[in-house]
Amino acid sequence: MKSVKINEIKKDNVSRYNPLSAGIAYTCGNLLVKAIPFFTLPIFTRLLSTADFGLYNIFLAYENIISILLGFGLNGTIRVAKVEFGNNFEKYVSSIYGFQIASSLMIDFAVICVFVPIGHIGWINIQILVLLLVNSLCTQLHNIANTKYAIKGEVVRNMGVSFLYTFINIGASILLCKYAFTEKGYLGRILGTCIAAIFIALIVVWCQFKQSRIIYNTEYWKFGLHMGAPLILHFLSLTLLAQCDKIMIQSMAGDSEAGIYSIAVTLTGIASVLANSVDNAWAPWFFSKLKDREYDDIYKQNNRMIILFSMIIIFIMIISPEIIRNISTAEYWKSIEIFPILLISVLFDFFYLIPVNFEYYHKETGYMAFSTIVTAVINIILNMLFIKTVGFIGAAYATCISKFILFLMHWIKAWQLEPKKLMGIKAIIGCTVMTISISAIVILFNSMIFVRAFLLFIMLFTVTIWVHKMGYIKQLRDSIKSK
Repeated sequence: MKSVKINEIKKDNVSRYNPLSAGIAYTCGNLLVKAIPFFTLPIFTRLLSTADFGLYNIFLAYENIISILLGFGLNGTIRVAKVEFGNNFEKYVSSIYGFQIASSLMIDFAVICVFVPIGHIGWINIQILVLLLVNSLCTQLHNIANTKYAIKGEVVRNMGVSFLYTFINIGASILLCKYAFTEKGYLGRILGTCIAAIFIALIVVWCQFKQSRIIYNTEYWKFGLHMGAPLILHFLSLTLLAQCDKIMIQSMAGDSEAGIYSIAVTLTGIASVLANSVDNAWAPWFFSKLKDREYDDIYKQNNRMIILFSMIIIFIMIISPEIIRNISTAEYWKSIEIFPILLISVLFDFFYLIPVNFEYYHKETGYMAFSTIVTAVINIILNMLFIKTVGFIGAAYATCISKFILFLMHWIKAWQLEPKKLMGIKAIIGCTVMTISISAIVILFNSMIFVRAFLLFIMLFTVTIWVHKMGYIKQLRDSIKSK
């Protein structure tokens, strides 16, 4: 009798989960978190030269790659483990933390022992290497916590941790750049980021071990490694896809060019945050709907998300020249030419998030790794060709093409796994053509504000009519009233 009641409570919790409300909460929270580094960007573009800004972003690029190698793909197993282990989910997460910390510390020690006789490689010395390794471990611990909070629908906790990390990161970096590292600003920025990462890692690990103190469990470790191993290549390829352009620009064009390119990549983070917010809110609802094989609901929501997110990308694109000119100095303004192209690649990233969840559900991690490896290789080849020909602008086009190929490969696989209507092909083609067309107008008329103001008016008018027609305002109002 007790178990029946517990099951009824769980079903009631699932049924009360509202993806629209969660999506709005995630979006508002993430935008607030992202607003802090966004509004402080003018400070850093004045505290850091383009070369310093480039070196800091190269550090982040290396850190992202190392964190994937140290992470064993464990972060990607959290969503599947929630379904697999049910009531023992917290024990699984704790044991994964234990494995992550133990394995990373052993690998870090071995790497440092090998590196010490070498002394330095380029601008990376032993101090930078230690910061890279420590920050990589802390980032992975933070990522596991974020995924756990998202799959459990703990929006407030997820946003609270992210906000605290951002606040410490920005605050410490500004103080260090202004007062301690005036000559080498990139060091101050790196140290500020590491301080925040260490602090947050300590908090999330402490909170997790309060819920379950299991550090070692053979079953959980085997499951994590079995599911996570193929994801190493998947995540690594995704990271290379996102970061190799900056690394290759630095090596082929210089630190300053990497800095200019990085400012555009940093700004596209706003759109990426929105994409991840929607995915975090949508995932719990999606898995429950797919389990019940409610394909019609999935199809309708997918199409609505595609259209809505495309409108958001277009809005950011239209106002992007003013954003860049107001938050940076003239030496960064070359990034205006590539920002719309990078926004299109974010749109393809969003398209990719929809079919990849089908692969998570069916545990097709091997194909996920294969497709991202193929795309990463294509991206590297295109970067070599395009950067050599047209400089850092070529890297933006290479990224855009590669992201489209990645989406296409995953969409085909998802269609094979679930031979039902997943996403409307007309919606995808229509939104893609419209976004590319407007990006061309924005690039050509980036200095003519009246042309873009007219485009903005048409877009807002169209979105208002569409939102009203879909009944989103009524849904939100009813959701607020019910609570």
